[in-house]
Amino acid sequence: MVTATSIDKGIKETGHIAIYDILFAGDKAEIKPESENALRNIAEFIKENTGSKYFIVGHAASIGDFTSGMTLSENRAKAVMNELTVKYGVNKKQLKAYGVGSLCPVSSNKSDEGRAKNRRVEIVEQ
Repeated sequence: MVTATSIDKGIKETGHIAIYDILFAGDKAEIKPESENALRNIAEFIKENTGSKYFIVGHAASIGDFTSGMTLSENRAKAVMNELTVKYGVNKKQLKAYGVGSLCPVSSNKSDEGRAKNRRVEIVEQ
C-alpha cells in the first residue's frame, strides 16, 4: 500500500512514483472504491507539499487499439485528479493530468502479470 512517506521517498529519489493501488473498472475511467486509501495518501502527500506541482500520468497495457489506450489512460489520469481535488481537497493548481497509453511499459505485455504492472498511475514532479 502506498503511503505519503513512500510517495515522498520516490519523488525525492527519482522524481516520480508508480501507484498500483488505484484500481479502475475494466476499460473505463471509473475508480473503484478500494482505491480510497491510496487516494487519501496521495492527497496527504500533495497537501504536505503545497509549494510543489505534480503530473498525474495514466498508463495502459498494450492491448487493443493504440488510440483508445491513449484516451483511456488520459481519462483515468483526469479521474484521479478530479477525485483528489473534489473529494480530498487538493489544490487543483498543483496538478495536471496526462495519459501516455502504452508508451512507457515497465514490464512485458505478453503476460497478465506484465500487463497489470503496465496499468498504473504515476505521480511525477513537475
